[in-house]
Amino acid sequence: ANVTAGPVVITVRGSEKGESQQTFSYQNPQLSRIVPEKGPLAGGTRLTVHGSQLLTGQRTEQRSNQITSLQAFLGSKPCH
Repeated sequence: ANVTAGPVVITVRGSEKGESQQTFSYQNPQLSRIVPEKGPLAGGTRLTVHGSQLLTGQRTEQRSNQITSLQAFLGSKPCH
């Protein structure tokens, strides 16, 4: 797995930065493919996203193994 670790650094406008003494780690999501690769310009096509670590940092309930929400962006534009 692709794991990144380091301190958390916070800067508030007009103040000095603060840095945690603890080291935090997270796994970088890795996208392997999106199906289908093409769709109509008007949108509305349901996509299936394949990859690993896609729920990194996501709190999930153990009642179901299904993902109910995943946000995706094309550049800075959200995909709905």
